[in-house]
This record gives sequence, structure tokens and C-alpha cells, in this order.
Amino acid sequence: MRIYQWCVKHDPVYAREFSDAGLSHPRTEVLVKIAKLLLSLAMLLVLSAGALGAFTSHPSVPSAQAASARRALFVVSNIGDIPAPGGGQRASGVWLAELTDAYWVLHDAVAPHFTIDIASPNGGPSAIDGLSVKLNIDDWRSTGVTDSGNPSNERFLSDPETRDLIQIDTVPQADGTLQQRYSFRNTVPLASVNPADYDVVFFVGGNAAIFQFPNDERVYGAASTAYDAGKLVSAVCHGTSALLEARLPDGHYLVAGRRVTGFSNAEEDMLGQRAVTPVLLEDEFPLRGATYTAAAPFTEHVVVDGRLITGQQPASGHGVGEAIVDYFAGSAGAGAAAA
Repeated sequence: MRIYQWCVKHDPVYAREFSDAGLSHPRTEVLVKIAKLLLSLAMLLVLSAGALGAFTSHPSVPSAQAASARRALFVVSNIGDIPAPGGGQRASGVWLAELTDAYWVLHDAVAPHFTIDIASPNGGPSAIDGLSVKLNIDDWRSTGVTDSGNPSNERFLSDPETRDLIQIDTVPQADGTLQQRYSFRNTVPLASVNPADYDVVFFVGGNAAIFQFPNDERVYGAASTAYDAGKLVSAVCHGTSALLEARLPDGHYLVAGRRVTGFSNAEEDMLGQRAVTPVLLEDEFPLRGATYTAAAPFTEHVVVDGRLITGQQPASGHGVGEAIVDYFAGSAGAGAAAA
């Protein structure tokens, strides 16, 4: 009865209809009216929630883009010092632009969109070759200048999304001067990830890589695992040494019968590194059944062979990134995914 009285009080139309009908206890009419009122209230709540969502929902990427997102694993080295051509040791590490050039190509791609993780064999800090931070390979090749600036590196060191990934330390030198040492702050240990969970595994170079990658089963095992799972495998410069000992389940080398590139003997000679480099890629790849090719020293050269993409040296990092994007965008050749 109280519900009926509330309806009469708050709905004049209902009160008039009830009065005209001469009803004193309109149980049926009351139930109908309550249902209508509840339905109106529910519709109001739904519309309000939708309006609120329009102001409060801020997805990181559009839903269609998120659905097509690809995962990339970048693998870097952990070695900071390597033998110097004149004896002793010299500071080395990851060649930064080989990572940043490819990183921004993938990061800025719209179709597909990429998320990127950076891993290393040991995890934790990963030294960066200080010479690579400000060196622009094109300027160096034409003028010999080593500090003209590299746009990809500068963006990586300043962008709020990436700048905290790098640590900069000031290290006293034997001659009393101070030197800045760069490193990736906290890379993911390779053992803590499954390369098969990624769409592409990319091995980044730098002189230090060739002193670690060919001898570390965690590294070449990651290449084997990813390739065997049908994923894309890529590498640049000395990072291609990660492919030398990678094998397929049948025991054959991953690169056997494939076309590849990597740091050339001519480039090793130009830098005076042949005597101290543990592996000469130009010599070793053919011994494993691969067809090795190279362009003129320090010019872009990218080789795409099915699910294997390699770049010769730092000038090729951007091109490798573009080849990776093209592969997933479907413009890298029909049937590549099955190769």
C-alpha cells in the first residue's frame, strides 16, 4: 500500500488514471508502474555511466591497435671492457644507436604497434660504448667527426618514456680526468623470459657483443627457441654473432642455407680490430652453410631471408627496424612467415 501511495504522490498521470478507474487497491497497476519507473531509472544509470566513461577512459593505445600489438625482445651484452688493439683493455659495450635506431622505428609504428623489452644474458646493468652516444655514423664516415650528435640517441636520453632506462656515471681516469660512462640501468635476465613469447627477438651489436654472444648458450639458445617457435629473429653488426651457434631441433645451424650479413672483415681492419676480435663474422658464417654478403664499409646493408633479418653495422640499425615492421605489416614477401 505504501508503494501505491508513493506512486500516486509522485506521478500525477498515474494518480489521475487511478482516480478515473475508481480503484482503491490497484495492485496490478502499481506493479506495472513500478516496473516502468525502475526501467527508466536503469536506463538513466546506463547513460550516466557511459557519459562518465567517455571522460575517464584513456587507453594507452586504441583498442584495434592494442589487439594487433606485437612484442619485441631486444638482447644486449653485459661486457664493459674488451681487449684493445694496442694492448690492455678499453671501454666498450652496446653500440647505442644500433638499439635506438631500431627502437624508435618499432615504437613509432602504428600498424603493427610494438611493445619492447630489453634483456641481457645476466640481467641488470649493460654497459654502453661511450663513443657511440654522440657519434653519427654518416657524419663520421664523411668527415671523421665523432661527436656531431645522434638524433635517435638524443631522443632516447631525453624522452620521459626511456631516459630512466639509462644510467650515467662519472668515472675518474688514471690521468686525473673524469669520464662519463653510460649503461642500461636494469635489463631483464634472459633466463626470466621465454623468447617464444615474443614476436621478434633482436640481438643488438657493439664490439662487446662478439666477446659474449657466441659463447653464451642463453644467447644463441634464445635465437634457436624463437626461430623454432616460428618467430622472427633479427640481429645487427656484432650482434649477429648470436646466430653462429644457434641450431634447429634437427641439429643443423639456424643460418645454414640462409643469406646473412654482419660486421665485415674490411670494417674490422679499418678499426684495427682484426687481431683482437675473437670471431670474424665474414669467415664464420660461410663455415655454417650461410651465404654472407656485405656492402661498402659503414654503409647501410640489410638482408631479409624469411624469418631472419640481419644488418651489417650501425648504419643498418634503422633499416633493420623498418624491415621488422614491414615483415609484420605484410610487405616483406608472401610466405615469409612460413619460411
